Amino acid sequence: MAVKGKEEKIGFGSSAAASVAITAAALKLHGIGIETQGAKEKLFKLAIIAHYKAQGKIGSGFDVAASTFGGALHYKRFDSAWLENELAKKPLIEVVEEKWPGLETKNIELPKNMVVLIGYTGKSASTTELVKKVREFKKISPEKYDQIIAGISRVTQDLEDALAQKKETEILAMIEANRKLLSELSQESGAGLEIEAHRKMSQIAAKNGAIAKFSGAGGGDCSICVTFSEKIAKKIARGWEQNGYKIVDAKISSEGAKTK
Repeated sequence: MAVKGKEEKIGFGSSAAASVAITAAALKLHGIGIETQGAKEKLFKLAIIAHYKAQGKIGSGFDVAASTFGGALHYKRFDSAWLENELAKKPLIEVVEEKWPGLETKNIELPKNMVVLIGYTGKSASTTELVKKVREFKKISPEKYDQIIAGISRVTQDLEDALAQKKETEILAMIEANRKLLSELSQESGAGLEIEAHRKMSQIAAKNGAIAKFSGAGGGDCSICVTFSEKIAKKIARGWEQNGYKIVDAKISSEGAKTK
């Protein structure tokens, strides 16, 4: 993406999208389609193996899943130790055909009036370095780490339930609870997941009756804002731009990966 006249990483999952696109193109070249759910699951597995290895075996893989399946997703990460063991002793095709322990992907429906706004902080972040810092915190303070992660897990499940029931107030409350837990993880770990720009963007959103939090691993890159009013979204967009944050023109695609 061009930012202020130059190409700059904004942390929007472009490497994951490229992995999925290249894998889909290779499959099409060999006459293999990706139209069915089963075919997309195999596409995801092939793309995530490539992406996982290229990233040094870190990351949840959610960005690869989002690029593959599209829309909003319920996603649980695969067992990475199991995958490494399988890849070491079996042909790739056999591993792709297997059921992966821990892996769950399921599309969920968002409220039709839900508006998602994305803003770039102006600072690029390294997911690899951020994950390393959090992993170090986990080693040093396992109990505190587990406490925060358990809280995030509960809030995420509550958010999924609220989305299913289209409860707007509860949806915003759960996103705010998630933001606070991520902020706590940032502070306790010293990893700098939530930077000043994220906090400022959240304040602007809250002042206008919406909720914003950092996306992905944080440390810069983007913040996302959720509201149920186009009017409020426009006010927040103006506020972000007035403070030097660039609006990312993007929308949620329900299709995911496809070939022409």
